[in-house]
Amino acid sequence: MRDCREKNNSWFKCDHDQLLISFRYYTEAEEGDLEEELTVQCEAEVCDVCRGKGRHVNPSIDRNGLMAEDFDAEPGFYDDYTSGVYDVSCNECDGKRVMLVPKEDDPNYMKFCETQDIRNEIDEEAHNEQMMLGGPDCY
Repeated sequence: MRDCREKNNSWFKCDHDQLLISFRYYTEAEEGDLEEELTVQCEAEVCDVCRGKGRHVNPSIDRNGLMAEDFDAEPGFYDDYTSGVYDVSCNECDGKRVMLVPKEDDPNYMKFCETQDIRNEIDEEAHNEQMMLGGPDCY
């Protein structure tokens, strides 16, 4: 299972000033696949990963969970962990504290959703392949 703090939106670009998401959309045509860059209007919502703080613990620190023994083994680790020493800028909102959510009434909304579904399938296939190979993405 993927950690929600890992960035997974490299297939689209966010413009927080204009409240727009840009993405590439592929269509099949008689002369071959066509690629268009489309935009979808968005609304800003509080980031659901960092909960509006702009930061979160680096996933490499606690991705697999922590136990009392982890804190007991290293003096000061608990204080550092709870005080934000291991925090990084939020991977979802890039520290902006809000994320862009596409408006359902935008004409390109359905194309965005189709593209997102395809990207999710590709990511899931890659993750499953890594798990079968026992690679580093396997946890």
